[in-house]
Amino acid sequence: MKKALLVFGILTLGLIASAIAVPAYLTYQGVLRNASGDLVNGTRSMTFTIYDQATGGTIKYGPQAESSVSVSNGSYTVQLGPISNPTAVFDGGDRYLEVAVEGTTLTPRLKINSIAYAIRAASADAVADDSISTAKIQDLAVTGGKLASNVSGSYNINTSGTITSTNTSGITANKITITSIATTGAGCVGSGTIPGGNNVKVFNNNITADSKIFVTPITRLITTYEALVAFSINPTDVPGPSFLVGLSKSNAVVPAPIDFNYLIIN
Repeated sequence: MKKALLVFGILTLGLIASAIAVPAYLTYQGVLRNASGDLVNGTRSMTFTIYDQATGGTIKYGPQAESSVSVSNGSYTVQLGPISNPTAVFDGGDRYLEVAVEGTTLTPRLKINSIAYAIRAASADAVADDSISTAKIQDLAVTGGKLASNVSGSYNINTSGTITSTNTSGITANKITITSIATTGAGCVGSGTIPGGNNVKVFNNNITADSKIFVTPITRLITTYEALVAFSINPTDVPGPSFLVGLSKSNAVVPAPIDFNYLIIN
């Protein structure tokens, strides 16, 4: 039975710039002796496998078969790789290298340890400006706690997302500008007119008991200071669901016709 003195080394190249990739190979050096303890010379077939335990366990890489490894005075060197998914192979857990020579498995497995500066590589000193792309951010990974309260810009709500009446409490005046929205489905837009006097009833089949309705006056009267609002939603009205639009001041009477636009969010 063959015996082996295993000397393991990993060559790690520093990441100088983001455009330079880290090599996907590990350099392994070992010393091979025969059953009598003599150093081996010649060519041998070897197989290399990385496990997550010292005995048994799950294969994390390999087996990598090398049919003709050159051995001189017991010393040999092989390149393990390419390792296509290093984050899965080396995820922070213990790893052990198993070597088999001419079909005979050498024991014990060799534990793979870090070299000094590879340990520091576990945390980057800095992330280059503008280096994180959309593809690098997992879907739904950015939560409200990671957003500033004064986030501004132009945003779209498409068919993969929905604004419901339960999550609009954070919408305040002058925080959202709606440039376009579908006229059917979960949200819709429309327009109407208060002819003057009392509130006006608006019918829209998209209205539900949980709808939130935003009203913006088109006609602005110098003598009218109260806000134009929607209230008294009636989802069971006839000939269809309706809501009332009027001034926010109680019992206020519109002095002249006011045209308005409205948005329904369900």
